Amino acid sequence: MLHLADLDDRYADDIRWFVRKRGREISTLTLLFHKLELPVFQLLEQDNPDSVSLLEEILPQLPDKLYCQISSGPAEALGRHYQTESKNRFLKMRWPITGKKNFEYPDQTPLVRLTPDHEKAIKEFVPVVWFDPQMLRAGYYYGVFDQGQLVAMGGSSLFSKKYDVAVIGSVGTRESHLRRGFCARIISQLTQDLAEQVSFIGLNVRADNEPAIQCYLKCGFEMHSEFWECRFAK
Repeated sequence: MLHLADLDDRYADDIRWFVRKRGREISTLTLLFHKLELPVFQLLEQDNPDSVSLLEEILPQLPDKLYCQISSGPAEALGRHYQTESKNRFLKMRWPITGKKNFEYPDQTPLVRLTPDHEKAIKEFVPVVWFDPQMLRAGYYYGVFDQGQLVAMGGSSLFSKKYDVAVIGSVGTRESHLRRGFCARIISQLTQDLAEQVSFIGLNVRADNEPAIQCYLKCGFEMHSEFWECRFAK
């Protein structure tokens, strides 16, 4: 698997695909997810010259504003045609089958399996995490509560037995409850649940978020690749 992407069949009707071929073989492809107010454009083809060529071909079909998960070459190409509103480097990490599962946590506050009944608490959670209620119903989510308030959470933003893959996301801890091991416990529990059902588990993390990276490494994740998260506007 060259790259791990947050894709699921339930979003298929809202995705437009663009491909470039060499003969009968697809040499590069990209997608535009147009359901959201800010369309999502994803082109993860590191060191593939055909990706920039494809991008140049489809530029007239792209909207005036884009949120992108994109490799370096295509990001530079888009920057020549759009104004760059933000640009941050992200890492993709994957959990190998030999990933660590058990270690000591400084706080043993119980984990709670989140259900649709917790949707209001998730929407009010700080820091804000990207969340679609459908993800809660389709996968695994855990949280930690303190005096009735959700103070840490994380879950499987993508979970597909059909494609044998899961992606962990929506991970965060309230500032008042940092350094108590809550995220590590949630990630550890998620990997145990997910590894019993799929072979590939991935996640994305901002490259300058060293505490999160160290947490994921502690839980057994390893580096996979990198990309740029950008916002562009004409």
